[in-house]
Amino acid sequence: MASGKRAKSKITWTTGNKIAAVVVSLMAVAIVWVVVAASTGMPPFSKSKDEANSSRAAKSESRTARSSSASSASGSSSRATSKLSSERAAMLGDYPAFKIPTIDGRTIRLNDYKGKVIVVDFWATWCPPCREETPKLVSIAKENRARGVEVIGLHIDDNGRSSMEDIRNFMKQYGITYTVGLASDEVFVGYLGTEDDTIPQTLVFDRSGRLIKHLIGFSPDHSRELDEAINQALSQS
Repeated sequence: MASGKRAKSKITWTTGNKIAAVVVSLMAVAIVWVVVAASTGMPPFSKSKDEANSSRAAKSESRTARSSSASSASGSSSRATSKLSSERAAMLGDYPAFKIPTIDGRTIRLNDYKGKVIVVDFWATWCPPCREETPKLVSIAKENRARGVEVIGLHIDDNGRSSMEDIRNFMKQYGITYTVGLASDEVFVGYLGTEDDTIPQTLVFDRSGRLIKHLIGFSPDHSRELDEAINQALSQS
């Protein structure tokens, strides 16, 4: 009996020491953590400044990723869809009257183009489907200007990826003569919402400012749909 009691006591003592050792280790780690946090000025569990900047940068680059992934997934330039969202304003006058700076130093507001059929394209120099779409927009601008059609290209804010020189070189390469403006994130969201940040995205408004067509991406059918939307807009004016 005595031997049994001693054995039980020994086991209890060993287990207690193991628990105590774990507690001491955890306390030591916590103390080291607090000391390091105090010396660096960072509270425990907080993100470093670099981590926070990376997070913001990743968010601002989301359109880049969306555009690239759309191209890769489809095996072509980009997926192209057409929609008129009930959540989006139906009339140009219902959108905020953003003042948009242009490449040539002017300031425009899309609301000022009421009375014309306008084609508004959100794009970027590095976007492959945007490059494929551009010749069609150049053609529309040249062939339909006399009919009262105005093309406006709005280069997105891509966090400095495209310089002003890059945009001008792109315009020269593709023979762009229509107005090119610089769209802030506020303008992008104001006109396109947050449902889909793929580029290119193209809006067609008739002379009264009514939204006729909203095209997302680019495909062989995109050119035909643009022509049909413009003709529809002209016929309804």
